[in-house]
Amino acid sequence: MRLASLIRTFRSLQNITYCRFAHSRKLVLGIETSCDDTGAAVVDENKVILGEGCHSQMQIHLENGGVIPYIAVHFHQENIKSVVETALKNSNINLQVSIAVTTKPGLRGSLEVGIEYAMQLAHSSQIPLIPVHHMEAHALTACLFNDIPFPFLCLLASGGHCQLTLVKGINEFYLLGDSQHNSPGEVLDKIARRLKLLNLPECYEMSGGKAIEHMARGGDPTAFSVPLMLVHHRDCNFSFSGFSSFATFTIENEEEKIWYANLSAL
Repeated sequence: MRLASLIRTFRSLQNITYCRFAHSRKLVLGIETSCDDTGAAVVDENKVILGEGCHSQMQIHLENGGVIPYIAVHFHQENIKSVVETALKNSNINLQVSIAVTTKPGLRGSLEVGIEYAMQLAHSSQIPLIPVHHMEAHALTACLFNDIPFPFLCLLASGGHCQLTLVKGINEFYLLGDSQHNSPGEVLDKIARRLKLLNLPECYEMSGGKAIEHMARGGDPTAFSVPLMLVHHRDCNFSFSGFSSFATFTIENEEEKIWYANLSAL
């Protein structure tokens, strides 16, 4: 497969060595294209972000009710060059840094765009190339802003994943629990679509999860009794499929009550 071929080539490029740095500091250019946003940033060894660039596709995908993979690929291809150039320009450096790029997990086509571009830059500039597991990167993000000693326990809850990990070092991660079926973001998007929240003017520019959070501020959290999932399983895994089914059933039941009430009022 194309992605597997890219990874093999990628690994061979990791052997590139480059010692002619123009800076006394160690710098890394990070490139991220795992889903729908195209991002790049230059970070130094002191955890300082020197410059960054980003192109968001959020509004485009909101209009389609979720991320459409081939559309995401198109906009990555269209914007990755300018995003990386913006990050380098804002950091006021030349391309004399290491490059770190997301290689997994994520949308296959989106990942390929970032990997290909990073490989081309590394090869043409003869600079090191570093593969990054973006969930592990999420786990280490807290270390950019706080002095957190290893080991620490980390809950990673995002649109596409929900994982409980033990982080014992920069390259030492132990997966304790994972989402078994639907991801949190997938479930929230599905419920938001079922509730037609994005048809509300106040929620039009929000993701499904954000729209639910916004509307929940005016709701009663005790109005419905939500069943606990996987309570009889002796592990740390997560399941959101049961919650999705419960939410769908509850919505349909409440709509039926409204229908009967309106019909009775004729």
